[in-house]
Amino acid sequence: MEAENVQTPDPIACSDCASLAAELATTKAELESAHAVNEALTKEIESLSSKADHSGSGEPAFEIDGQLFGFHFHKAVFLGNNITHTDVLNDTSLQKQLVEAGSGMIKAK
Repeated sequence: MEAENVQTPDPIACSDCASLAAELATTKAELESAHAVNEALTKEIESLSSKADHSGSGEPAFEIDGQLFGFHFHKAVFLGNNITHTDVLNDTSLQKQLVEAGSGMIKAK
């Protein structure tokens, strides 16, 4: 009577096994890639968030040689280039140039 409980594999389902296994492998690889991108973007967001709230006031700010700087304006033209406060926050060289030039875009805090 135990032989009656044994199920034989469905031939249609078995023929799909190889394609399903390949699809699963592809999906796993895509998921790993998405996780890597997510992790990189999370780190970038955390970095930008810490820069944006460096002053503790919620206003974008940056620090050079212990001096904290904020912004009078969030857009300006510097050396013939249009720049934004985001450009400044992401470029320490530009920060130093603006400070050295005494740019009206920034203000000491």
